[in-house]
Amino acid sequence: MFMMKRLTVWLIETAAEAVLLSLFMFAWWGYSDPVERGFMFQLFIWAWGIFAIFMLGSGYLITTAILRIAWKNKRLWTYSAASTVLVLAHLQIFFLVASGWTTYERLPIQVASACIVFACTFVGGWILQKESSLNIAEKL
Repeated sequence: MFMMKRLTVWLIETAAEAVLLSLFMFAWWGYSDPVERGFMFQLFIWAWGIFAIFMLGSGYLITTAILRIAWKNKRLWTYSAASTVLVLAHLQIFFLVASGWTTYERLPIQVASACIVFACTFVGGWILQKESSLNIAEKL
């Protein structure tokens, strides 16, 4: 049962990361809607692109799913730190495959991604830790 909770938290973390990275892209490059479909539509398109192209394409989803399910350390920040290292490694893979990115374009994406992933996984870990302590208290 706890494994299913970990998987659910991971799914929510991943969705939050894609949406927050999309919002960062709007803030960094500016929002433009030439077809006038609306902000939410554009946000969905960006989030879907990040999810499909980066997260699926680089293998980030698989490695973070395995990490979230297998992680046993009780310290809250360690999983977040490991996930941050993973996102930076997968971004390097993505930038190598999608050549043509300058350092000026890469650095803000790397910093924003690291901060967003750390924050999302920290909150997810905190929720799991809180849930785990509640379950233990109920059994006593």
